[in-house]
Amino acid sequence: MKLKILFGCLLLAMQLQAQCWQMFDPGYNHSTVITTDGRIRTVGYNGYGQIGDGTNIERGNFTLAGTEQYIAVSGGGNHTMGLRADGTLWTWGRNVQGELGIGAPGNRNVPTQVGTDNNWTKIWAGSFNCFALKSDGTLWSWGLNYYGQLGHPGTTVQQVGVDTDWFEVGPMPNSTFAIKTNGSLWRLGIAPNATTQIGADYNWVMVDGGDAHFIALKNDGSIYTSGNNDQGQLGNPVANPDGNPMRRVGTDNDWTTVNAGEDYCMAIKSDGSLWAWGNGSYGVLGMGMSQDFDTPQRVGTANDWLAVKSHGAHSMALKTDGRLYSWGENTYGQLGVFNAISNIPNLNLCPTSLDTKSFDQDTFAVFPNPVNGILTINNPQSLPIVGFRIIDQTGKIVKENWGNSNQIDVTNLATGLYFLEIQGATTSFLKFIKQ
Repeated sequence: MKLKILFGCLLLAMQLQAQCWQMFDPGYNHSTVITTDGRIRTVGYNGYGQIGDGTNIERGNFTLAGTEQYIAVSGGGNHTMGLRADGTLWTWGRNVQGELGIGAPGNRNVPTQVGTDNNWTKIWAGSFNCFALKSDGTLWSWGLNYYGQLGHPGTTVQQVGVDTDWFEVGPMPNSTFAIKTNGSLWRLGIAPNATTQIGADYNWVMVDGGDAHFIALKNDGSIYTSGNNDQGQLGNPVANPDGNPMRRVGTDNDWTTVNAGEDYCMAIKSDGSLWAWGNGSYGVLGMGMSQDFDTPQRVGTANDWLAVKSHGAHSMALKTDGRLYSWGENTYGQLGVFNAISNIPNLNLCPTSLDTKSFDQDTFAVFPNPVNGILTINNPQSLPIVGFRIIDQTGKIVKENWGNSNQIDVTNLATGLYFLEIQGATTSFLKFIKQ
């Protein structure tokens, strides 16, 4: 009975930890999240200080970017934006093109305030620039502006025109797409400093830009794409057969969320299913392979996806139960998981759970870790071991044994991160990776 109660507590803890995610946004080679305590945590490449922890050390675990509370975050090429509840705006990371908007050169490895205004409401980080919306509906931008993609002639923090009805922004490296509150779609860039309306429709609700393509959603649930199609990222076998720069993806009208990665797209339907198409390198489409697709393909069979965001060659998505998943390129640990299989969605455990003392015991250790065959429990104090359980990232028991044994055969376990629950005079939890 005692063991059942202890394991029940563990399962409850794992279920509760799934609710820790509040907001997320992957950068090019890093990822940034806000947990329910309002704090920003980042993971992955940190050569420019985009992690925000005061170092330039690459991180494989989500790391605090200070202790202040935020309500929004956005990951750029090698920089990060954060919006605090008091309406102030903060940036950190790469600053070669002035993308931090702080009026001074040099990268920053801690959050640094952009000006002194406290009426910012929404933020979008581009590859080498930033966009932000104020409470009065004005749009502001700064950073790289070689193609006029900022919508004004400068590179410092400046307003885009004089309009006060901006709503949504989808940055691309060479141009920017934006939606106004009246549902009109606009393009900034290509023609220097120009802001040009696309078409005459007034029912656009969401837009996002990839490396050289973009995707947009209408309020009738239809989606449209435009741009390069060399990897099938437009979701159509033939890009523009009729010469129309904007082309509908299929005939479905039940799309609710769209997102563009480097050269692929992700989208969610009203039934909670997740779909992907385009370049499948690094397994970024989440379908267990690296194949390209030029039409939408369903990712798994789950019907509880709520939100998805992509950047570079990795994606993150949130389910309705609060669980966060990531997949795709993990060269710099930007997925925030230890699972070697990155071509399917991997569960991101809450940083607060992984940081607790429950997973940092001095009484036991395991080796080798990562392990391929036999996992050995190091028990230097010769404490009694009643038994053990191995639990995967979903909370499922995949192996258990009762008796005083210090060796565990994990050969048949799938590659990934696991918890080892050791039962004795007390209960200890250890992490290990199955290669």
